[in-house]
Amino acid sequence: MAVPKPIRNAAGSYSGESTLHMPWMPEGQRLDAGPSKLHIEFDMHTKYATVTYTWTYEKKEQEGTILIASDDEGKDVEMGWSDSWHQSAGVLHLKGSVDKEEISCKGKYPAAEGPDWGWRITLGGSGDKLTMQMYNAMPTGEEMLAVEAIYTKE
Repeated sequence: MAVPKPIRNAAGSYSGESTLHMPWMPEGQRLDAGPSKLHIEFDMHTKYATVTYTWTYEKKEQEGTILIASDDEGKDVEMGWSDSWHQSAGVLHLKGSVDKEEISCKGKYPAAEGPDWGWRITLGGSGDKLTMQMYNAMPTGEEMLAVEAIYTKE
């Protein structure tokens, strides 16, 4: 396993803004934006990356962690994700791929009733800019933007 290429040079601390998208809320209440911090570090052998982040919902701080590793060729990637607001009851396992500037991984989680829903996380950028997006996917496969966070390296 190895740290995926899009984040190999991204170790360090970032600050920016995270926007939570809530399409189920009434018009005018569907977005909740606030300050966000993100930090990326690698293990001593550069086999995996740990991404920790904070964000706010209704002015209350939330936090999350993503553990990322890819195969030795850097093509397939895996994530373990936990977040204090989105799914605090465990770790969601996601799998995906890497391109030149972005990691994209998908996972599934059980719905209260009916078939499982999906979740996709993308992370990437260039230079001192980093973007993290999260998408909720209905059982039909249609995705809706759930989180968009844009960061600048400190």
